[in-house]
Amino acid sequence: MDIEPRTPFGFAPHAGSPEIAAGKEAIRLAISRVSFAAGTVELDVSASFLFPDAVASRYRDVEESMVLVVHDIEQADGGALLARNTFIEFPAGERDGPNQLAEPALPMPGRGSLASEGYQGAWLNVTVAFPCAVAVPRYRPSVYVYLVLENYVSNVIGIDLVDKKAIDF
Repeated sequence: MDIEPRTPFGFAPHAGSPEIAAGKEAIRLAISRVSFAAGTVELDVSASFLFPDAVASRYRDVEESMVLVVHDIEQADGGALLARNTFIEFPAGERDGPNQLAEPALPMPGRGSLASEGYQGAWLNVTVAFPCAVAVPRYRPSVYVYLVLENYVSNVIGIDLVDKKAIDF
């Protein structure tokens, strides 16, 4: 499945940005608009995240390390989209190399507590689109969306394409 950003990724808060409590959860996802027409699903996605310093410091830009995952159970398909604005060109040397500066210890331990001396986070806003060839889905919800960074996973949101609404789990 090809997931296409219809707008540039935004990394500032806006009206649809969900609230998040430091140390309680790492990622909170919200979907404010669902559109389904002509074989294409379009979603307005917003997220807030706060990672312990030990996790976030492994990345040059933690917001550009988030991965949006979409599972379409109706079509037995899925895809992932890295939250990165690829159309931006930076001067040579400024952002060369991978975004991940250090790898986590492997094998990765269970996530454990989110307690930390400090937190780093940001917001993420984007409109994405992906194909859905089914005229009337049999399953409600038939698509599931969440965000991932390492072993940190956001809340899951189901997309009911019949009623064109997001269902938070």
